[in-house]
Amino acid sequence: MNQEIESLKREKRLGQHDRKNFFFKKEILSACFNVFWPMGLIFSVISCFIYFTETNKFVDRLSIKENNLIQLQHNTFKNELSGHIKNALFLAELIQLKNQEYLEAKELSALTNAFVKMMKINDVYDQIRWIDNQGMELIRIDHSEDGPKIIPVDQLQDKSGRYYFKEGMAGPRIYISKFDLNIEHEIIQLPVKPMIRITAIVQDAVGGNDGLVVLNVKGRQIIEKFKEIGKQMTGSLALINSDGYYLISPNPDEEWAFMYPKKISKNLKTINPHLWSEIKAAGSRQRLTPRWLVTYVTVDMASTTGFGAGYGFHTAESWKIVSLIPPELLIPEWRSLFLFGVLSILLIMAGACFYWATAKVNRTEAEKTIFENEEKFQRVTQTMDDAVIMIDENDIIQFWSDSGNRMLGYSAKETLGRRLHEIVFQHSALADGPKKTLNFHKKAPKDRSAQIMEANAVRKDGTGLPVEISIMPLVQNGKQLAVGIVKDLSDKKKAEEEKKDLFELSTTDGLTGLANRRFFDEVLQDEYTRHSRSGGDLSLIFIDIDHFKALNDTYGHINGDHSLQRVAQVLGTCAHRRSDLVARYGGEEFACILPETGNYSAVKLAKKIQKEIVSLAIPNQGSSVAPYLTVSIGIATVSCTFDQSAEYILSQADKQLYAAKESGRNRIESVDLTSGRHHMDRNIIQLVWKDAFYCGHDLIDGQHKALFNHSNQIFSAITSNRPISEIHNLFTELIEGLRRHFADEEEVLHTIGYIAIAKHAKEHARLLAEADRLSQSFEASTMHVGETFQFFVKEIVMLHMMGMDRDFYPFIGENPVR
Repeated sequence: MNQEIESLKREKRLGQHDRKNFFFKKEILSACFNVFWPMGLIFSVISCFIYFTETNKFVDRLSIKENNLIQLQHNTFKNELSGHIKNALFLAELIQLKNQEYLEAKELSALTNAFVKMMKINDVYDQIRWIDNQGMELIRIDHSEDGPKIIPVDQLQDKSGRYYFKEGMAGPRIYISKFDLNIEHEIIQLPVKPMIRITAIVQDAVGGNDGLVVLNVKGRQIIEKFKEIGKQMTGSLALINSDGYYLISPNPDEEWAFMYPKKISKNLKTINPHLWSEIKAAGSRQRLTPRWLVTYVTVDMASTTGFGAGYGFHTAESWKIVSLIPPELLIPEWRSLFLFGVLSILLIMAGACFYWATAKVNRTEAEKTIFENEEKFQRVTQTMDDAVIMIDENDIIQFWSDSGNRMLGYSAKETLGRRLHEIVFQHSALADGPKKTLNFHKKAPKDRSAQIMEANAVRKDGTGLPVEISIMPLVQNGKQLAVGIVKDLSDKKKAEEEKKDLFELSTTDGLTGLANRRFFDEVLQDEYTRHSRSGGDLSLIFIDIDHFKALNDTYGHINGDHSLQRVAQVLGTCAHRRSDLVARYGGEEFACILPETGNYSAVKLAKKIQKEIVSLAIPNQGSSVAPYLTVSIGIATVSCTFDQSAEYILSQADKQLYAAKESGRNRIESVDLTSGRHHMDRNIIQLVWKDAFYCGHDLIDGQHKALFNHSNQIFSAITSNRPISEIHNLFTELIEGLRRHFADEEEVLHTIGYIAIAKHAKEHARLLAEADRLSQSFEASTMHVGETFQFFVKEIVMLHMMGMDRDFYPFIGENPVR
């Protein structure tokens, strides 16, 4: 007895030992490894690809941002200098104009007042001086806390030895000095005052040099603007002159080192000669190196094109705006979290594989148990609503549940031994499903995944039945089988059809069969959001039937409804792309949403719609446009952005429809807002009023805007093939408007004491002569639209409004200079 007890205890201990070592069986570890290593490898490769792709995107976004900020600083610097150059030229021209008068009168007070006014307007100037050609100051205005300070004559100094005088007088006319610190009495002024000097040569009556206008520009404000923009930069900001010295540096001790003998070696040329040689050689560049992402651009006013026509200028130096981003800032902040997530997922995958391998070891025994309990299985299937069918690899039915009898009308006796897809699923393609499942099972017997498909079954009485079939391969006694569970989908399909009918009812206009207003609004919002992401062009067409009320009143509402249906048919035929949506917007209004469609294509489609509707020849004797039905069309094409909504394109298309109706109906008006250019019927560019054209004088501004509108009326009349007499009258009215405007403008200039009024009047006379020439060309039928447009844009807008008129803008509302 004791021996039996000890034997039982020993077997119990062995059983416990086996259970403890169960998780470390070789079969489990092998199966786990075989599944985990390919999954882990694929996941790791995908993770690496995602990581490097997103990191590159991060660096690209950072690069674009840094480059944009550098360009913004570059443009800010150049614009600052350009404004001061214009002021220097203005004072030089002013001195040249009145120079002889002042020398004879020995009186400089009026000119001094002009210098004072200039300093009041521009508080960035530390000094404004007029130096004669011998280097002696004639006028000097200093900036002080109490305002501009006029330096007495006995305190004026000889500046002939200063470098900016020598280089400024050497020509060309405009000179920009080095950016350095201001020196007074051979000592750097404290607190330090960064300074740029801009000089303009004053010419005498015969074109010779008669001295300089010198503007001492406070560099502190320029530097503060740089630093303010630099706060948005990821990298460190540096402003470096032509010799490699820092004007702005991450290390303040390196700034202005060339002004201090003890710091003379603290420049980029010494600190990093390789980087300096690269920056010095190129004008602008962005490059990723192992050490940093370097972005730089050169500010070189001497290479500026399109500025200062007729004036030469030179500079003492150029400047480099530089950004350096170290490698540690090029790494996304989410890297650690991403790596932690990857490792966590790998661990989870390993655990899942181990769990699967553990379950797999016992799967064979479990399968035997399932099929040994076939009787129990049959009992269960007898109570199921779904039919359970088992076939072999030759499609021969091996099992047919009682529920199959109830669902399909066939008893087990009628089906066993017959081919399933000859009596129930008679479509040959459906027979491939079980066969493919069985073949796959042969190749990979460890797989037990189910396949689900929908099909139409045939009942014994010949009626059809929609069903869902779930097919599972299995092995029973070494024989390949497939078990299918057939579910009746009749109720589901019926519910889906009812849902579909309800959806169509809620989204379709009952009269025309087109989409209704509600569905149109939803689709437009979705398309606008989608185009905001894709960047594609979105076009919207509004169609309004002209004088539809008159048609209803004349022919009755039944004929009116019939006309709406015929128009809807035309719209549906013309806008036939699957992505297009045609909707009845309300009453006699229709709308077309045209995704990924430019303005040209939208206008082309609108013309086709207009032509097809006219070809219907629907009578409308009550219309003032034509005796048949016509439509007015408004089109808007936009580049969608997230900072706007679909209401934007709606409002723009509605404006164009309103313009078409106001212009006489039976017209097409469109606007292309994808690049800021407006397109009318024939895609001709129109003049567009901008805020930059305002000069501050109500009368002049009003006349300018009237000239714009009148010019656009002429272009519209020409491109719309309006009668010759009408175009000629419009052109004559425009010339008369120019004459009145020039006369009023000269009177305003005389009132404010504008010094160049004679030159302005001469330009007015030239423009009127050119207008008269164009009028004569029109009468001779030789006028070209392009020539007319060039006259308005180049002569009237660019030269007159943006050029000469702006010369006296600063004095509008001020006391005239006398």
